[in-house]
Amino acid sequence: MGSAEPLGEKWPADSFGKVHPSERNKWVGIFFLLFFLVEVGLFRLAYRYVPGFVELFTPYLRTYWLQFLFLSAIVVLSITLFKFRERYRELYGLTELAFGCVSAWLAIPEVIQYKSKLPLIIGSIYINVRGLDNWNQGRAKRP
Repeated sequence: MGSAEPLGEKWPADSFGKVHPSERNKWVGIFFLLFFLVEVGLFRLAYRYVPGFVELFTPYLRTYWLQFLFLSAIVVLSITLFKFRERYRELYGLTELAFGCVSAWLAIPEVIQYKSKLPLIIGSIYINVRGLDNWNQGRAKRP
């Protein structure tokens, strides 16, 4: 096993044989007690004054918080799709091609009615080209 260090060498015993922590350990305990009391005080202040502060900024917090949540979901989805593309490039290309066709199908009525919506069709064409490229690269990697 190993040699155990006697407890008395770390913490000296008093005249009654009780072992006491060192001076440093006492200060650590005092520090944590003070930290806890300060934390409790800050929470009490927060519960008293934060609701009014939150009411003042609620419309902005809702908007930006919602945007942040959507942005986080988009980033996670993008990374997941990237990993999927790296592993199953041919299937990803076919899925991208289908998505581009559906996008074009949904964009055509908008473009016919409003000529300013032409970038929707251009975006669909770009998605289709990328899908064909990924499908072709996936087929080339197949044994």
